[in-house]
Amino acid sequence: MCSAEERRLHPCAGNSALHHFGEISRSLEGRLLLLLLDYDGTLAPIVNDPSKAFMPDATRHVLEELPKYCTTGVITGRSVEKITAFVGVDNLIYAGSHGFDIVGPDSSHIRHQVAAEHLPRLSVLRQQLEELIVDIPGASVEDNLFAVTVHYRNCSEEHVPLLFARLDRMLSAQEGFRRGSGKKVVELRPDVAWNKGHAVRWLLDALHLSQRSDVFTLYLGDDTTDEDAFRVFCGGESETASSDGGSSTGSSGGGGGGGGGGSGVGADDDDDDIDGEDVDGAPLDEDLDGEPLDGEDIDGAPLNDGDDDEDIDGVPLDEPGGKGAPAGGPGARRRALPPEPQSSDSEGDEAPGRINLLG
Repeated sequence: MCSAEERRLHPCAGNSALHHFGEISRSLEGRLLLLLLDYDGTLAPIVNDPSKAFMPDATRHVLEELPKYCTTGVITGRSVEKITAFVGVDNLIYAGSHGFDIVGPDSSHIRHQVAAEHLPRLSVLRQQLEELIVDIPGASVEDNLFAVTVHYRNCSEEHVPLLFARLDRMLSAQEGFRRGSGKKVVELRPDVAWNKGHAVRWLLDALHLSQRSDVFTLYLGDDTTDEDAFRVFCGGESETASSDGGSSTGSSGGGGGGGGGGSGVGADDDDDDIDGEDVDGAPLDEDLDGEPLDGEDIDGAPLNDGDDDEDIDGVPLDEPGGKGAPAGGPGARRRALPPEPQSSDSEGDEAPGRINLLG
C-alpha cells in the first residue's frame, strides 16, 4: 500500500473508492478516462471453484456500455483466453497473466507479450505442481499460460503448512521463477521485471497517453498483485514484495501515470476478503487501522452524514481549501503529476472528455 505521506497526497488512499465517488467524478471533468479493472474480487466474486467465477449479468451490461464513453481494459491473473471467455465483451483491452499477455480488439494495434521464451518451462512446472499437490485435499493447480496458480482456499488449515513447505523445497531447486501470492493462492511467474504496473505503463504508452496532461487513469482492484499498478500512481516503483495471504487494495487514478501530467487520487475499493474479515483481521466495518469506516474520515474528523460533504480534513467541500473542491478550483489540493509536453501524435488533438481510443 502507499506510505503515510502518499496517503496524505492521495486523499482517497486507504478507503473505499465508493466513499469518494463524488470526488473522483469531479476529477474526471474535462479529462480523457482510461479505466482498468481487475477481475476476480472486482468484476466477479471470489468463489471456491475458480472455474465458476462468473461475472453478474448487470456487470457485463455495464462493461458493454463503457467503451462508448472511455477506453476500458481488464487486467487479471487469468490467461487472456480465460478472461475473454469469462467477460465476453468486445472492444475491451484484455491483459492476462498479470499483464504478461496483452491484447486489444481486432481493429486495434494493441498486442504485447512478455517472456514467451519461458512458456515451455512453465508447462513443465505446471505438471510438477500437479504431482506435488496430488495428495493434499482441496489444493488445485490452474494453468494461466504465463503464470501457474496454486489454489488452497479449499484446503483445511492443517494442510496449508505442508503445501507451503513443499513449494519452498521445489522452488529452492529451480531458477527462473518468481513466487507471488493473493487471496488463498500462490502464483509462479517468470522471474522477469514485469507485473500489472508495467502493463499499465505499457498501455499508457501504446495508447499515446503517457505524455498528455488531460488523462485520468482509474484502476480498480482488490488483491496484492493490484498494488503493483497502484504504485504507478503513488509515485513509486511497480515492484512489490511477495507475502502469502491477501492484501487490502483498491483503485487508483492518475493523469498519464507513466510520466504524463494531470492529477490523480488513489483509493481502496474493499478491505475485506471472502472469510468475513479484512486482510489484517479487522472486522469489515473497520478500516485498515482498526478505526470505524462509518462516522469518521481517515484523519478521525467526524463526518456529518457519512457522504462526501466533507473532505478528509473535515473541511466542507464548498469552502476554499477543501480537498473535495472542484478540480482546478482554489481548493483543489490533489497531487499534480509533473506536467509534460503533449504528444505530437494525432491523438493529442482530440477533444478531452470523449472517447474510446480503440475506436
